Amino acid sequence: MIVEGRNLNPPASADQIALLRKVLPTETPSDYFDFLARSDGAQVWFNENGPAGFDCIRVFSVFRMLQLRDALVELFPSLLVIGGDQGSQHLGYDLSGRAPWPIVMLLPGAGADKVAASFTELMKRYFLNPGEAVAS
Repeated sequence: MIVEGRNLNPPASADQIALLRKVLPTETPSDYFDFLARSDGAQVWFNENGPAGFDCIRVFSVFRMLQLRDALVELFPSLLVIGGDQGSQHLGYDLSGRAPWPIVMLLPGAGADKVAASFTELMKRYFLNPGEAVAS
């Protein structure tokens, strides 16, 4: 799987991040919030579907997280959704176990595939420069 492109948004403000912290579980890893302080959402897309069947990873902006939070908690109580792909899959922390939670890509009705052990690992593995290959 080769990275075709990526977009990293400008940083979220400290006030925006503080609002998001208030509505997310206290165990939400700090590297996720560190990322938002550098980029308020992002997207990377690939030349083919990966092993979990996604061709894109999108991380929601703080605004989008706040906008969707209540609906997503109701739909997916054991997944802290932080993004998705360009279709019907949802990227999030798997809350079914103890923290620290792994990050999974969930396709409703088909299950979840682990994509990273942490947000830092997610970024290092997938948010590469265009032309770089994602490690298997």
